[in-house]
Amino acid sequence: MRLLLAMADGQASDLIKDALEEERHAVVGAGDPQAAFATALDGAFDLLLVDSGLDPDEDISLCRRLRDAGVRAPILVFSPDGASKETVAHLDAGADDVVPLSVAMPELLARVRALGRRHARAAGSQLQAGDLSLDVARHAAVRGREVVVLSGREFRLLEFLLRHQGQAVRREEIRHAVWPDERDYQSNIVDIYVHFLRNKIERRGETQLILTVPGVGYMLKA
Repeated sequence: MRLLLAMADGQASDLIKDALEEERHAVVGAGDPQAAFATALDGAFDLLLVDSGLDPDEDISLCRRLRDAGVRAPILVFSPDGASKETVAHLDAGADDVVPLSVAMPELLARVRALGRRHARAAGSQLQAGDLSLDVARHAAVRGREVVVLSGREFRLLEFLLRHQGQAVRREEIRHAVWPDERDYQSNIVDIYVHFLRNKIERRGETQLILTVPGVGYMLKA
């Protein structure tokens, strides 16, 4: 998953970031609520993790501003002491979960996975870009009126690009999402599979959907 980690404590942020990346998540950092808000609006994320350690009121405001701006990704807030009043305020402002900053790492990672699954279900199984549609539940792809036969990796790659439609995604983020359990990659594995995918969904006369973003990676845009 693509995660936004907004924490003012650099040491805690590094520890959590390392653990999340070990689970093959792509993590983007932000040091304060203002940067977190701008980054969340600028990129498509599957989950937002916010530290309320310095100023809980700022993070309560951040949750509310994100929801008002249309951000629907789950929000997990770290609370310094798990106070009931503060937890209620965060949940009422739009947070999906509140955990103490001292939470054990295995529990935190399990909560991240659970929120990610919930978000994926809420996002629905039907994905669309122009005349390309993907039915995740049925593992079926159609371009125009033609069924497109995809391998498992090609399907996961296309699903990832569709879920981040209109966003430039880095090759490293794609590797984490499509090959999460593999340690050894061909250096150009993403480029190879994008080539395979283009050959199947962008045949002669059809509009190009997968764009190359120089110096970054790829973007799917109808």
